[in-house]
Amino acid sequence: MAYTDPSMSCTVALTHSASKLEPAKLPEFKSFLESNLRQRPDLEWESSELVTIGGKEWLRFVFVSGAVDQKIRNEMLGTSFQGRALLVNLNCTVKDYPSYKARLDKLRESFRI
Repeated sequence: MAYTDPSMSCTVALTHSASKLEPAKLPEFKSFLESNLRQRPDLEWESSELVTIGGKEWLRFVFVSGAVDQKIRNEMLGTSFQGRALLVNLNCTVKDYPSYKARLDKLRESFRI
């Protein structure tokens, strides 16, 4: 499921994967995902961490990737929900990100599961 703004410069996508993920395995899952993503030399990494949002532990990756005609800021978040991986991607064009930053921060901090 994905949602976007009218100009399509910012997108929020949710995936509740079929992949099993127990909360205790989140650090291992983070390492697995990160090692796969870091194989892509085109990604410009900003951060990789475990964070707490709404009292729940989440993995958080922030990186910039290239698109056809511009760069995209990607914030990937993941946690365990109902025994499966839940991934949330907050993506915005680099040029439009400053105008969306406060709203994306507020959205991220509102997560409660």
